[in-house]
Amino acid sequence: MTVHDMVGLLLILLSMFDCNVAEIRTFVAPEYPWMAHLAQIQGEAVVKLTTDSDGRVTLVQEQTGHPLLLREAHTNSLQWAFAPGTPREQVIVYEFKISGDPVTARPVPKITADFCTGRVLILVPPIAPNIDVQKVTGKKPKR
Repeated sequence: MTVHDMVGLLLILLSMFDCNVAEIRTFVAPEYPWMAHLAQIQGEAVVKLTTDSDGRVTLVQEQTGHPLLLREAHTNSLQWAFAPGTPREQVIVYEFKISGDPVTARPVPKITADFCTGRVLILVPPIAPNIDVQKVTGKKPKR
């Protein structure tokens, strides 16, 4: 069982308590968009999910946030699944934050989710100023 599997299982168990958010059946940990990380873009991306009676996310409406962060929130939330029941709308707030000691390689984000409030925190350390972007990404930086 990987760390992401354990986080997902823990989050599913936590979502079973009486909360404002429907019971989560499937949670996939989001990524911090690499270009946003390099550009030091951080902040909230707010999306509104619509689920069908089977608990599948059928529609994601982007509410507010930087386009790079909204794209990840949109893509990620389409992978979620909730307990079957009445179709509903759910607002989810993704908070992308850069904090800690600089790193020279692409880090694995630390994920914290509170399904009672519908908030997901994605935390990564800053990128060191001397990082070789081409070496990390395999692409030449645009000038």
